[in-house]
Amino acid sequence: MDRSFLRLYAIHFFFTVSHIFGWTLSSLYFVKIGYTFMDVALYFALSFITSVLVIIAAKHFRSDRSMQIGLIFKILLFFVAAYAFVKPLIFAVAIIQGIVMVSYGVTMNFQFFKFRGEGKNASHSGLFFILWPVFGALLPALAGLSAEKYGMGFVFFIGALLLVPALVISLWLKKSDMIPSDFKAFVKNTKGLKTIVFIQGVWEGIDWVVVPLVTLTFVSKEFEFGAFYSYLGVFGIAAFFALGRMSDRMKKRAIFIYPITIAIAAFTILSGLSSTFLAWGIYRGFVSFLLSLFSPFSMTLIVDLTKNMGDSMISRGFFLNFGRALGAVIVVLMLYFSFDIKHALIVSGAILLLHPLYLREKKKGYQVDV
Repeated sequence: MDRSFLRLYAIHFFFTVSHIFGWTLSSLYFVKIGYTFMDVALYFALSFITSVLVIIAAKHFRSDRSMQIGLIFKILLFFVAAYAFVKPLIFAVAIIQGIVMVSYGVTMNFQFFKFRGEGKNASHSGLFFILWPVFGALLPALAGLSAEKYGMGFVFFIGALLLVPALVISLWLKKSDMIPSDFKAFVKNTKGLKTIVFIQGVWEGIDWVVVPLVTLTFVSKEFEFGAFYSYLGVFGIAAFFALGRMSDRMKKRAIFIYPITIAIAAFTILSGLSSTFLAWGIYRGFVSFLLSLFSPFSMTLIVDLTKNMGDSMISRGFFLNFGRALGAVIVVLMLYFSFDIKHALIVSGAILLLHPLYLREKKKGYQVDV
């Protein structure tokens, strides 16, 4: 295997482990130090809006340097978060998080998928996403135990420490591509994908805000919260990787995407209607399992149809975060008007049902059969 790819995967490994261990409890932490649900929702909205503005403002990304900047800002994120009890700092954390999502996320995706093999887009995507459920099944509970015993400052410190090897390894990467960020170009080169990615983003924006906050209405201790996320991480560890290989052979991504997306939407709506922790856990477990199947396929679809990898990953970052920002704003508005935020999941599930309908319509114009 190419040494450059191994180095890149090592960076991806350390970043993923750092994020899961160091950041899964962040919403719980913010609420415990005095922030309201509205504050947390505004934090998410601001982070997504920041990502959109960074992409609009950037003239180009140099994938090695941008990745290093992202890693440095992620380390800074943990240290600023440790002092977030100074009230305005949560919004500084949001801005830093938004910068990280673009400077690290876009460039890692671009670099990673340059190494895909011929006819192996889905398997390569599976390799990218497999780390999240594998470590997500263990590290949140471990983080919860650590927080209860040593405090969240310790958890943030370990999260930052885990990024140091990633930053060192990034210095060994070969000087990489200059990726121009031309708004007109990346919109043009991702025709037929923008709305699909945007719909996914709206669902994620609502889900990422609401799930931790609703979970906090059922549990309040660090270990309980972390254990719940570890429970969610158990689902789909092996299944989606096997289906990724199957999809590479069949070349029919839509066969999987249609039913998986509809099922995610259905269980999202059901979770929004749940009234007990048992029901909440069951429905969110199904969503977690299905999402482990959906994530690699959604990325594979973009890689399959890409005309320019740089434009595709920048466009994906822009429209995902634009959708996420809208989703987070929907939650903010529901909180402002005193609606039950759990019902925002009904809205996000209904919106996600548009995804397979739009994909079915747009795939007729794709030059690649999906």
